[in-house]
Amino acid sequence: MADPPTPLSHARQARFALNEVAFNTNNEAAILYLEHTNKDIFLCVSDFISKCCLREAFTKSPIQYKEYLSEFWYSATALENSKVSFLIPFGGIYDVLGIKTFRKAIGAHYLVNSSEYVDPLLIDMVRPWFSTIRYGEEVHAKGTLKKNLLPPRWRLLMAQIIQCLGGKTGGFDQINNKDAIILYCLANGVKIDYAMIFWEDFLNKLKRRI
Repeated sequence: MADPPTPLSHARQARFALNEVAFNTNNEAAILYLEHTNKDIFLCVSDFISKCCLREAFTKSPIQYKEYLSEFWYSATALENSKVSFLIPFGGIYDVLGIKTFRKAIGAHYLVNSSEYVDPLLIDMVRPWFSTIRYGEEVHAKGTLKKNLLPPRWRLLMAQIIQCLGGKTGGFDQINNKDAIILYCLANGVKIDYAMIFWEDFLNKLKRRI
């Protein structure tokens, strides 16, 4: 008879084979195919994405090496200088990344000088704007915004933001503050440093993991 489990004891580490792990590129721009029944909406959003300042970040689909990704996430550490260190023994790689490298890697360096970016708006300033684009219910100062309450074009664009740029950990219908600010700034041509928003979100996730 097996011994009963000890409360609050460490669980055994799970083992898995890397060839059994599937990684998605998290890039859904390919769903904008022209034969869809809502072709006009798809064409509108596709055209907007192809011309916006984040067009490269929206459409990147990089080759992903499972071994490297596993070791990166296992070893990635947020440093005090807003950089990230990581170690990949499999490839003999140790490095420290910062916002400049990240911004260039995702193609979000659309202004020559970082000093030209404006500060992102606060969510309290963004939420009332949702009422002006025919959001499906009254927008309150607090509460979760929902993608399915947006009109079709905005809903599709928000889906691309969540799935292509997100790093989403919750449901795909929930619009968090970061995604709401990105939608507003893209729609209104506000020249914020999008890469910095993604980077700070990434650092916060690493810090919460500790």
